[in-house]
Amino acid sequence: MIKNLNETRWSCRTDATKAVVFAYDYIKEALVEISNDLDQKDIVKIQSKKLYESMCQFEVAFYAIFWNYILERFDSTNHILQDPKIVFQTAVNALNSILSFVREIRNEYEEYEKKAKDMSGLKDYAPIHNRKKNVRPSSLNNNQTASTQLLPREKFRSESFISVIDQLTVSLTERIVAYETICQRFGFLNTFEKLETPELQSAANYLVSIYPNDLESSLGNEFIQFSSFVKIYVETRKDNEQ
Repeated sequence: MIKNLNETRWSCRTDATKAVVFAYDYIKEALVEISNDLDQKDIVKIQSKKLYESMCQFEVAFYAIFWNYILERFDSTNHILQDPKIVFQTAVNALNSILSFVREIRNEYEEYEKKAKDMSGLKDYAPIHNRKKNVRPSSLNNNQTASTQLLPREKFRSESFISVIDQLTVSLTERIVAYETICQRFGFLNTFEKLETPELQSAANYLVSIYPNDLESSLGNEFIQFSSFVKIYVETRKDNEQ
């Protein structure tokens, strides 16, 4: 079932885009039937016709394919990040992997274009309608135009594909920096029982230097003692199981 994006969570949006991609032609047929159904209200028929006309545009088919791939990968990554038992470094690795995926997409425009053509049967981009602007001629270079007119395909690629990839890259990079900061500060807790005393002391001192008003200077000693407790507990449990 196709869902309204404004009323669903991120994971549900993945299901919605997948439904659109796998039932593109069926959805168009259904919209035609609704728009021609005399039993439907006028507003319903008008909206159905507008949706159908939108789905008859190549750009819409392209975006359906494009966002289906993007949201599917983001959704899978979010499931990893939401695991309450996740290791900090695993979270950083997961985000770096999705960042690498997004960067690779930047060079795969033709592939998505082909998939959109195969799915929709369309191949032409919407023509660009620009109003003529009054441009004051420059005495320095009268032979150059005020702006370069892009072809519909190049305009869509530049403004609606590359720009999205760039924004996703920036947002992911910022998120990775935040996770790396957390990992740098607290990542040692995931390998607590494996660390030697100097490593625990160093990690504790680092935390105290960052949160001097919240943590006491004796934190390192507490970690060292607790590490010994954990090791004794693990060994005792193994002996009891034998």
